[in-house]
Amino acid sequence: MKLGELVAVPSSTFTTEKVLERADLQRLLRARIDAIADDVLIVAEEFGAFADAKRRVDLLGIDREGRLVVFELKRTLDGGNLELQALRYAAMVSTMTFDDLVGHYENYLATVEPEVADEAQGRLANWLDDGDSTVISRHVRIVLVSAGFDREITTTVLWLTDLYGLDIRCVRLTPYRVGDRLLLDVQQVIPLPEASELTIQLQRKATQERAVRGTDGRDWTRYAITGSVGESEPLRKRQAILAMVITLRAAGVPAREIAKRSHSDATAKGMYVGQCPGGT
Repeated sequence: MKLGELVAVPSSTFTTEKVLERADLQRLLRARIDAIADDVLIVAEEFGAFADAKRRVDLLGIDREGRLVVFELKRTLDGGNLELQALRYAAMVSTMTFDDLVGHYENYLATVEPEVADEAQGRLANWLDDGDSTVISRHVRIVLVSAGFDREITTTVLWLTDLYGLDIRCVRLTPYRVGDRLLLDVQQVIPLPEASELTIQLQRKATQERAVRGTDGRDWTRYAITGSVGESEPLRKRQAILAMVITLRAAGVPAREIAKRSHSDATAKGMYVGQCPGGT
């Protein structure tokens, strides 16, 4: 290539380059996990300590907030059933305790750094933000890594992250052959890197809203009504409105004025509140 000249470098495939999932991709990413996820400590590889289950998590990590991170890898262009496998694994590891994790980490270190295997507990404690914490969060992060993702996977991931607030990341790996060198392009496609912080904030907001509304989608927010006789106990919206009307009437506010104000406020919100029967 001459200076000032752009030359297109066509992408390749892992199959063409004879790159294997476990022996190559998994091994390379294990050593440089920061290429696909920041601040994650790998604690297990080919993790399969599940009762009555034969499948294995490609890589298992933990972040500094005590959340386990499930990594699932595929070298295919469509991703296969990557998201379904990862969801199963996330559910299975979500009950793991700190002591469980120490044991699994010891086993992992015994294969990659046998000389420090007995330091597993100390390393984990130091890794977590709170060095004295022995609590593992039940909120599990998922990182899907593949040469490509079909529409079924991306639609499912977007639905799960948007509606249920799950922390799922999709990272696409694309190999390029340049002379005798094989280069790897790593791109996070979901969520887009520029929107990652916003996505996290929206997920937190959605989680808080679900905690208030409950699983059926209804608003379970409670309100306390304060009047001349004191403050009511926390009431649901319908009961709170009734208590507010009773309190206003007891304070001498005419029913017609209450109805007028209620109608005005509701109209501004696109609703209609009728006058209470027997109002004057």
